[in-house]
Amino acid sequence: MNLIKASFIDILMTLFIVAAVWSATVWMYWVIMVYSALILLLRLIDFSGEGFQGMLKQPRELPPDWPFHILYGLNILILLYAGWYILTAIWAGIWLFSWLKQRKTRARKAQMQAKAKER
Repeated sequence: MNLIKASFIDILMTLFIVAAVWSATVWMYWVIMVYSALILLLRLIDFSGEGFQGMLKQPRELPPDWPFHILYGLNILILLYAGWYILTAIWAGIWLFSWLKQRKTRARKAQMQAKAKER
């Protein structure tokens, strides 16, 4: 259930991207553009800012990473197929910063566990 709750918005956005590519409406393109730019900005802030992480309420158990990788990869393939290269680049950036943040979080968690074992 935690997995579905955590990836609900990403699933909706993937479905919206499919609908936008299929219907080729301009307003849907701009909704995706604004949403994607905001998400990229938030991912960049989250990755670069240590203090930002503390402002967010973090769940005790994080969902697995693979659903996000599948959805982001699918979004990139769909956007490439549509020829929306700017959006493709933005989603590649979202995917990159998400992956970098996951690595950073895992390294920090491993470091904290190592310190706890030393005590």
